[in-house]
Amino acid sequence: MAIGAFSIARIGQINDVNRSVAAEMRAVTILGTMKQLSQELRALDVLAHTALSDESRRTFRAQSARAQEALSEAWSAYAPTVTGPKEQRLAHGLREAWQHFLAVEAEAAALDQAGEMELADSVITNALQIDSADFSKAIDNVLTYRETRVVEQAAEADAVGIGARLSVAAAVAVAAALTGWIAWLILRRVTAPIAALTRAMQHLAANDLAVAIPAAERQDELGAMAGALRVFQESVLQAQAREAEADRTRVAVEQQRRIAMQAAAANFESAVREIVGTVALAAAELRGTADRMRSAAGKIVTRSSTVASAEEVGSDVRSIAAAARNSAPRFRKWSARPR
Repeated sequence: MAIGAFSIARIGQINDVNRSVAAEMRAVTILGTMKQLSQELRALDVLAHTALSDESRRTFRAQSARAQEALSEAWSAYAPTVTGPKEQRLAHGLREAWQHFLAVEAEAAALDQAGEMELADSVITNALQIDSADFSKAIDNVLTYRETRVVEQAAEADAVGIGARLSVAAAVAVAAALTGWIAWLILRRVTAPIAALTRAMQHLAANDLAVAIPAAERQDELGAMAGALRVFQESVLQAQAREAEADRTRVAVEQQRRIAMQAAAANFESAVREIVGTVALAAAELRGTADRMRSAAGKIVTRSSTVASAEEVGSDVRSIAAAARNSAPRFRKWSARPR
């Protein structure tokens, strides 16, 4: 904004100088017109004096009147542009020379109209020529002064333009330096933290939860983003911790189940071995009892066929019954064991 105001001020200064130069050029143009009109007016007076007919003389007098009117208008346009004591003196001399020229020109015209041709010729060739030269010299003096001012103001305009260019160039350089500094601040304060946060998010996406979260201490939007990223990191860490704890609990329960199953299997195997032993023992006893019963039965048959005595048969029967009574408790004990 300061650079813009400075540039506007410089442009305004250049515009002021340009307007001043333009005013000087207008004044020079008006003075040149006045000089041309004075020469035209003198020529018309000579033509009117030397005209061969009254009609030509009236024509030249009418043209002379229009030239005087144009000269008066030119003076009215120039007078407001006069500035400074020196130009006022020059303008005063120019006005006096003009009025004296008009007076002599009017005198020559009056002599012409009165028929005093020799006197009119003398005034035109002497006094009017001298006054015309004085009037032209007065215009040249003002023109020289105005042209000098034009040159000076043009030089001032050039100096202002050069100064403005240098000033604007310096201002642009300062603006470029400020822009670079601001860009560096932006890169340092915004772009670099954003890049660091992006790298942190990439690490988190790769399951690298040990990465440090940058810019978490900032109090702006980047700090809020870093805080949200840290909350996400802590949430993932907590979820992983809970999952690890669940895995440890599951492994412990599985191990306890395995130990219980191994103990149950060992107890079952021990019970089976004990049952098998008892059954084997009972079977052996049964085989012995059966063998004894077969032997007794054989004896009974043999003795029956040989008509043994009743006492021997009864004794064998009692032996078989005693053996059966001895084996019965073992069978009841084996039958009562849990399967």
